[in-house]
Amino acid sequence: MTYKQQDLASAISSKLDIILKDTRIRDEIVDYLANGDFLNSNATEIETIEALGGYDEFSITIYEAFGIYWITATEFDEIGYFDSLEVAIDHAKDEYEPYITALKEMEEEEEEEYDEEEEEEEEEQDEDEDEDEDEEQDNENDMKDK
Repeated sequence: MTYKQQDLASAISSKLDIILKDTRIRDEIVDYLANGDFLNSNATEIETIEALGGYDEFSITIYEAFGIYWITATEFDEIGYFDSLEVAIDHAKDEYEPYITALKEMEEEEEEEYDEEEEEEEEEQDEDEDEDEDEEQDNENDMKDK
């Protein structure tokens, strides 16, 4: 950046609130940021929420660049823009609630099935131990009888 461009940048920065009151300029800036790759190329992944779609799990991702937040999710249009992370997260949770709930329910069912399987295995193990003890007792009694 040349000195002249640096001076212009400094002047714009100090008067940005006044400049943005001109809707034509503001619209051009918004178009540039939204339609170009400027935000995406400067984005950082901030938060990921897992969800369940019709066929598979997917991620709902919240990105941030320059204090501006937006939401992406596979197979869905981008949602945004927000000026705080909290608002973006709340919006994502509201927007994708059925998918988030579906994943939680699936995980709970899997957990219950796993617990039931473990319980059955423990019962089988206890039965096997009881049978072994009975067999040992029978062998001892046989030895005594002889």
